[in-house]
Amino acid sequence: MKRFILLTLALLTLLVFMPIGQFPVAKQSSMTETPYVQMTIPPSPTDTPSDYSLSATPTISNDNQQLSDNDSVVQTLEKACQIAEDAIWTFDTSEFPTVYVNDPRFPVPPDTLRFVQLITNDTSITYVGYLDFSLAVLRYLQDGVVKWKAVSERMKAENRNEMTDAERNLLMSPTGNMYPAPPSPELRGNVPCVYAVQSIDIDGDIATVVASRGATTDEWYLVNRDGQWYIAGRKILIMHP
Repeated sequence: MKRFILLTLALLTLLVFMPIGQFPVAKQSSMTETPYVQMTIPPSPTDTPSDYSLSATPTISNDNQQLSDNDSVVQTLEKACQIAEDAIWTFDTSEFPTVYVNDPRFPVPPDTLRFVQLITNDTSITYVGYLDFSLAVLRYLQDGVVKWKAVSERMKAENRNEMTDAERNLLMSPTGNMYPAPPSPELRGNVPCVYAVQSIDIDGDIATVVASRGATTDEWYLVNRDGQWYIAGRKILIMHP
């Protein structure tokens, strides 16, 4: 379960989608007495946290062109963060292709591929990139909100605090786990989309960025297409207490 729950919504940017770990399948989640609890974000297509240690001094080139690229890379991270944050509440993914991309050099691991297959109900999918993953996560969360709302309204109408077995079954997702419940509105925007950048390494059309925000320090992988940087992958390096 620890791998499945990476960040609470308050610590999200998406997708951001917070990115890491494996998606458990067919594991029954425990119930709470009330239907609305804090939402958690599925992990992104990455490995488990590493033993990476932060350098005391950021390693960023002083070359003018490099500085320009550095700025563009950080702007992409911050823009993606805000788009993902908004999408968690609106489920509008129309802007996702402006910041996320599928790149065959950064395929997701098998467990993440399986997650997308389950959420899309398409086992014929053999390749999933970061854009595909991000869209699948939003679909997963949206489906959960719809079902939690239906159960909550029924319980309220019948003046009861406990779910029926049928309602519990309704809340089970295709992964075999219960959908996360909708978050409290006051959590929106709790963590600003600002990153503390430790390093940026640009090699051709690939940028590797180590940056911290909220509860994690991550390694981000961006690719340049026609002068624009897009997020193609993410790996959590440190999960802060």
